[in-house]
Amino acid sequence: MKKLAKVVFNTIKFLSVIFLSSFFVLISNYYYQVQSYVSSLYDDLNIVVFFKDSVKDINALAEKIKNVEILYIKELVDSTQSYLKALEKNPFLKDISTSDTIESIGSYAVVLPQEVFDEKYLLKIRNDIEAIDGVDEIVFDSYSFNQYKKLKNLLILCEKTFFFIFFVFGILAVVKVISSIFLQEVSLKKIVQKFCSYFMAASIGFFIVWMLSIFFQYDLSIDKSLILYMIPFAAIFGLIFDNHL
Repeated sequence: MKKLAKVVFNTIKFLSVIFLSSFFVLISNYYYQVQSYVSSLYDDLNIVVFFKDSVKDINALAEKIKNVEILYIKELVDSTQSYLKALEKNPFLKDISTSDTIESIGSYAVVLPQEVFDEKYLLKIRNDIEAIDGVDEIVFDSYSFNQYKKLKNLLILCEKTFFFIFFVFGILAVVKVISSIFLQEVSLKKIVQKFCSYFMAASIGFFIVWMLSIFFQYDLSIDKSLILYMIPFAAIFGLIFDNHL
């Protein structure tokens, strides 16, 4: 009876690590998808700086803008290029355009901010850019900036939480191994065997999720490098809560 109970208990622990590994994979996949979405949002966070008609050297003005909080100039468009872009969107302009019309369409720069920012940062760069001689107007979508900021802050919080969890469980694993060896006199060989067993269970968990994603055509776009951390982490989790060590 004791043997049967031991087998059942070990099987439950093995299945628990499989489930835990699968859960880690799904959570990491969701995190990676959100991260990819946030990256795509960042590319669209355009601060459009329109120049005054009197500006002759837009490159010199762009350098001044770039020095404000180390901004990145994504695109620099002179009046001729600006007219051609407007023509692509509104072909009828060709029939009513004159040389004066082309000159009246101002040049501008498309600027990207820092990846992490707050309201004070946006207000500061707006004031700093507007203070530059030759700048006429600054335009950006406040809603997109707020959405990006919220998601970026969420990702930063998740990263700090993940790091804290990994750190805590790393300490617990070291304490568990040391106490097992010196206090309970468990051999290092047995600990390694247990870890390998849980490592296999964690690998099976990942394999199950991977096969199911293929079967159901689910986009498992997880960062492959994370697998090197998730599987050992799930194995360590099983090792920590093993009552026989």
